[in-house]
Amino acid sequence: EHVILPDPNGPQDEMMGVKFVKFISLQKPQGTTLMIAYKPIGMRCVGSFCSNTLEMITKNYTALCRPGETPSCHPVSKLDTGCEGLCALLMGTSKCDNGSLASMKINYYFSVLVHGEPTEQLKQ
Repeated sequence: EHVILPDPNGPQDEMMGVKFVKFISLQKPQGTTLMIAYKPIGMRCVGSFCSNTLEMITKNYTALCRPGETPSCHPVSKLDTGCEGLCALLMGTSKCDNGSLASMKINYYFSVLVHGEPTEQLKQ
């Protein structure tokens, strides 16, 4: 098996605001790449029920860039639909086993913008 990476010069109109920022080739499972992608607000991370999820955009984009291959995509980290930010996805030519996923640790850091003055109850 070999690593599947999207072509950075590939079709951008299919991306719907998704940007790939880093690719890390993993030793196990062989042929798997950890992809770090920026997800915009309003997009779901997981789901094959619709072509507008981060999972399906990544899978379809990779398939367009690598014709004849059937990529497997598994989101490792997830953000709420109303949040933008970076997500990690495992991309390969075969399904990932749960052991590989359990060994990964993702740290989340959130920034919050608050308008107005907090109530006395929140200050305590």
